[in-house]
Amino acid sequence: MNYDTFLITNSNKFPSVAIGGLHSQMQTAPEGAQIAVMTASYREPIVALLLSFFLGVFGFDRFYIGDVGLGVGKLAATFLTFGVAGFIWWFIDLFLIMGATRRKNYEEAMTILSYAGMQQGSAANYTDQGTDNDTGDDSDFDDF
Repeated sequence: MNYDTFLITNSNKFPSVAIGGLHSQMQTAPEGAQIAVMTASYREPIVALLLSFFLGVFGFDRFYIGDVGLGVGKLAATFLTFGVAGFIWWFIDLFLIMGATRRKNYEEAMTILSYAGMQQGSAANYTDQGTDNDTGDDSDFDDF
């Protein structure tokens, strides 16, 4: 699968305004970085919405997308205010959780691209800058 097919089939998992940027980043990325992005598992926005609808008052939706801090905050707000703040937060999150899931997926893809690109770039550009102190032997232990 090439990156164009990947972006078409997974366009619902990323913000629509970021698809073009992700496409250009994938286009210039090394093949190993492209494969790393395409094989990563991304969160489903519809699953996040369902979790938000049924268990969102307890922060399950935020835990699912990786926002552990907000999940704990939502859980604490629910228990400390006897559900009042948790209910308000739950209602607002019903409208925000799908976008937050897509943003998290995009951030994950960009992190993978930058990390994999750095790894391949550093391996390709590696040069031994040490001095060669060989005195006719085949050992590299005396080069230090």
